[in-house]
Amino acid sequence: LDGCLYAYPIDEWQKFEEKLKNLPLTNRDARAFVRFFVAGATEVETDKQGRGLIPANLREYAGIEKEIVTIGALNKNNVPANATLVMAVVGCLYAMSGQFNLLTDLSMFAIWSFYVLTFIGVIILRKKQPDLHRPYRVPMYPVIPCIAIAGGLFVVINQLLFAGMTNTLISLGGVLVTLIGIPLYNVAQKQAAKEESTKEEKIA
Repeated sequence: LDGCLYAYPIDEWQKFEEKLKNLPLTNRDARAFVRFFVAGATEVETDKQGRGLIPANLREYAGIEKEIVTIGALNKNNVPANATLVMAVVGCLYAMSGQFNLLTDLSMFAIWSFYVLTFIGVIILRKKQPDLHRPYRVPMYPVIPCIAIAGGLFVVINQLLFAGMTNTLISLGGVLVTLIGIPLYNVAQKQAAKEESTKEEKIA
């Protein structure tokens, strides 16, 4: 669809196949949809680093020559469902406690920190991969990214050092909440690697 290639883990593909089987074959559009996905479906073996070789016919269909963009679909609605649910619960708790402003104060420091890192990333990527295809280019580069970095650093440093002890503690709290995501991410990665290793053992 839309000149894109879709990659599924085998268990997810099997679930998708079941959904295809349930489509009404008397419907012309449904038959065309099933043929489209099933006719081009190819099982690709991957190595331990998760690398696989895309068949030539699929590369030709997608127009792949050198560079590609990979987009991960987190669920059927393309949203991080678990993270959204946790954020909703935390937001409700703060709202009911009358401390909703604390939630925004905690998040804004982390948000501005990531803004600064994103602006820096633009410059680093442009330097490391100058020939990379870019559908959108930052106007007046590198002036605008530098201004954005300076402005972001001003907000971060001011909030952390010069806005009073209360704001400093809130900022440090925002950093702490953000850093909690690192061990959680590592646990999720290890779990995914363990599941992948189990699948490989079953296949072998």
